[in-house]
Amino acid sequence: MGNIKYTLWFILIIIKLTAQLPGQTVPIKYGLELALAADQIEGVSDGQGVSNWPDVSIVGRDSFQIQSAKQPLYKINALNGRPVVSFDGSDDYMLFEQISNVRMVFLVVRENADATANNRCLLGHADSSAFHRGYPRQMWSDAYTSSEVLQGITKINGNPVDGTVTNVPTDFSIISLATVGEVTVSQLTLDRDFAGRVWDGDIAEVLIYSRILSAREENEIGAYLQQKYDIEANYTAAERNYYVPIRPGTQAMLPGSGSSLVLTLDVGKTYQQIKNFGASDCWTVQYLGNWPKEKTGYMADLLFSTALEDDGSVRGIGLSGWRMNIGGGSARKNPSTIYDPWRRSDFYYNANMTGYDFSRCSGQRNFLQLARSRGVDQFTAFAISPPYTMTKNNYTFCDPSVGSTNLDPASHGRFAIYLADVLEHFRDEENIDFQEISPLNEPEWDWNENSSDPGHASQEGCRFSNNDISTFTRRLDAELDSRGIETEIALSDSGSLSYLYGNGDSKGNHIDQFYQQSSGNYIGENIPGYISSHSYWTDTASDLFSKRQALRNKLDQYGLNYEQTEYCILGDRGEIKGNGRDLGIAPALWVARTIFFDMVTAETRSWQWWLGISPHDYKDGLVYTDKDENDGEVYHSKLLWAMGNYSRFIRPGMYRAEVIRSDNKTSADVVEDLMVSGYYSFRHNVAVMVCVNYSFQEKSVNVNFDNLPDGAKVDCLVPYVTAGNSYQDDNLQPRQGLRPGESFAIPARSIVTIVGINQRQGDYDFNGIVDIIDLQELAGQWLANTGSWAGGDRNDKVDLQDFSALSQNWLKDLIAGDYQHYWPFSEADGLITTDSISGTTAELVNMTGGEWIDGIKGKALAFSNANDYVDIPDMTLSGQWTIMFWARGRVSSPYGSIVLGNPNDASNYLYLYDGNYARFCNKDGQYVNYYGDTDFYDQWRHIILVGRDDKVELFIDGRSQGIKDINADFQFNAIGAGITSSYHNYVGDIDEVKVFGRALTLEEILAMPNN
Repeated sequence: MGNIKYTLWFILIIIKLTAQLPGQTVPIKYGLELALAADQIEGVSDGQGVSNWPDVSIVGRDSFQIQSAKQPLYKINALNGRPVVSFDGSDDYMLFEQISNVRMVFLVVRENADATANNRCLLGHADSSAFHRGYPRQMWSDAYTSSEVLQGITKINGNPVDGTVTNVPTDFSIISLATVGEVTVSQLTLDRDFAGRVWDGDIAEVLIYSRILSAREENEIGAYLQQKYDIEANYTAAERNYYVPIRPGTQAMLPGSGSSLVLTLDVGKTYQQIKNFGASDCWTVQYLGNWPKEKTGYMADLLFSTALEDDGSVRGIGLSGWRMNIGGGSARKNPSTIYDPWRRSDFYYNANMTGYDFSRCSGQRNFLQLARSRGVDQFTAFAISPPYTMTKNNYTFCDPSVGSTNLDPASHGRFAIYLADVLEHFRDEENIDFQEISPLNEPEWDWNENSSDPGHASQEGCRFSNNDISTFTRRLDAELDSRGIETEIALSDSGSLSYLYGNGDSKGNHIDQFYQQSSGNYIGENIPGYISSHSYWTDTASDLFSKRQALRNKLDQYGLNYEQTEYCILGDRGEIKGNGRDLGIAPALWVARTIFFDMVTAETRSWQWWLGISPHDYKDGLVYTDKDENDGEVYHSKLLWAMGNYSRFIRPGMYRAEVIRSDNKTSADVVEDLMVSGYYSFRHNVAVMVCVNYSFQEKSVNVNFDNLPDGAKVDCLVPYVTAGNSYQDDNLQPRQGLRPGESFAIPARSIVTIVGINQRQGDYDFNGIVDIIDLQELAGQWLANTGSWAGGDRNDKVDLQDFSALSQNWLKDLIAGDYQHYWPFSEADGLITTDSISGTTAELVNMTGGEWIDGIKGKALAFSNANDYVDIPDMTLSGQWTIMFWARGRVSSPYGSIVLGNPNDASNYLYLYDGNYARFCNKDGQYVNYYGDTDFYDQWRHIILVGRDDKVELFIDGRSQGIKDINADFQFNAIGAGITSSYHNYVGDIDEVKVFGRALTLEEILAMPNN
């Protein structure tokens, strides 16, 4: 009967709870320039000055104040049990490295109610009044605050306000600001160097972004701050973005032979944050995007889907980015000047060139929506040539006469307007927001016409010198800025990465030319802090490391990120040739190796393939088709799945982490051997290693994911294998799950991705959570009578006992993520018990091992009043919390039996006085008694104690014993013992001790299974 009650209760909870609150780390890190949280300050005691406030963003620009008299004070337990930094309004302020591209800010602050009027700012700069306060206490000044701030959107607790008439709140609140242009900041709470214009109040958290967050992202940040600090605000917790589902297969990995190479993921040393993996639609999708819906849907699934098939195999490779070509109109030239119709492109001008017709390019537009519907939200628009109506020779390719570029100088403005109009249309009319615009593709190549057939060429293309690039970039930046278009200008899409650091100043050395302020082509203020190139001509064994190391060294001189934005196997590369379609493993390994060096040595944060879909007899596609404009067959390739070994599992926001090899080999040593790169999601606790075995021998490995942060762990390793020459077999094939520490073999000539997860009991669809979908999956297994190993109790059958296992995990996952500790006492022997939430162990003190008895669920512990107890880690509960457990008394004590307490502390305990009352004592020694139904003798009773700030309520078997007015701060470190006098120790049995980080609602408590 108990199992059925568990089931009914959790079905009720599922219906009630539709979303979980986000965790306690900043959920959106892309574009995060500064993250200051008072709870990240270490080594400072309550009331001491703060000399250094660590920046926990990846940038690491700590805020500091070396003058002790001007240091703000650190105050503990000031806001929802968390500390704040308190500024005195006289001379306290802090500095940090200048941020010149502020676009969005979040602050958790309050101003002291008695602060005097003195234009006290929250953010400032030595030479700028961009964040000037209004007088006497308004947020902004209509006279002195910068227009970028005034014309932006200011919100308090999610509600838009007019900052020129609204005062800064005197209660802790979430203030957000989205500017209309870039603003510079370098000071916390100081307006330039004006004495007294400093903050008078408290700051808990500061987040500064260099981009405008989407509405969904803004809401997610607001919900994170709202939940973390328990502030009443108008944000809704965003739907949790879980890691893409995975499921172990049934085919085992090869057993390891001989000594194994130990691979350890060290997340204490991280590198680039991953932005995306993607491909382009260039030319081919204009036809293929209009094929029959079942074909376009299948192609889109192969490229973008992260779903699983019924047998657990993957449906697609989960690309997270997509590039759209803004064509030059060569398809509209009559007679045509491009030989192959599959290499021509349309543009968005209408038939008579007097305006726009955005019904054109329908195949490309259709595929954008197919990508978006499958979860892609990062889009790049790129141009291979300006429209032929804007070129010097009226073609979309060059000839020797056009000079350094074919773009007519008189058309710079027209080209910029055209690109901006296209971006604006897609944003406003088709709900596609392009994050990047790449206007100048492979500018170093000549792109000349066929010398033997003037006026004709094989494809579109336009060259640009460095001076041409910088001139047009300034013009395009001004156009985008004037319209408030947030799309970043992505440069330089160089045809080879060596042009970024070498090959002369006319067409090469792009990093120095564009980012060195003394350069005549400096445009560092017009473009973001990253640069892009293609990996062509640098992919042989002799070049893979050396050229990428040279690039990384140059990037590091300027602190730049890097994006690899186009690649396929081009030309004769020695052991492999670009010509000739090959669906087998050889080109897949070549590409996987190139990705490895781009990720590990060049540290690219984005990796893009050339043609997502190709009809050509060339190694340029992920998906291949017949060359038919209307319909045909679709073929997948090992190239597709090899890229999926990266793209499907290395998701946006993850970080590349160090992989420590027991053989101490570096990436330069393994170009023909086993290459391994590692990645970690701090948000989802997912660890990934991609192993590229280029050799002809299998490699025995042992994967170690022990060094994860904050006690995180994985207990299941799922290998996904791409191998063999049959394009139908071993394509991201999931193999049987492995336990950490098991040795296994990476097959010869294969790519294997190892995904480490915490495989929770009851997670039947393997999506990393336990939810109502798992009940549906479980029901399907019952109906099919499969007897799957996936039974929640892992007894190799699916039965009613699995409902109990499933319900326990629902309790863990669905009560708002606040299930913090759980001692099930299920070990049955020994003197150690484990908290199944944190994984920490506790010692059974003064016990012999014979205290394990049958309990309310599995085993329980029997306490004998012989000074025996469970020594758990120190636990401090404050504000909102819930404790629940089962207890059965065996001897009535006149002094009461302490269930929770501290053997060395006369305060902090809960004891049960059989038949008389129960007593709760807080950390200050104040206590309250509960009289009522307190008979525990020889019967199990379900106890729930709920703390709500200044009140504590006791429930026994779901019935309230009363609400008592008492501070809810509670500290204990023992189960079954309390103050030093041992006669207070518990006599009886205890089982299923659980602690929640919030107060459960009455409805949840009443729904508990109490018998």
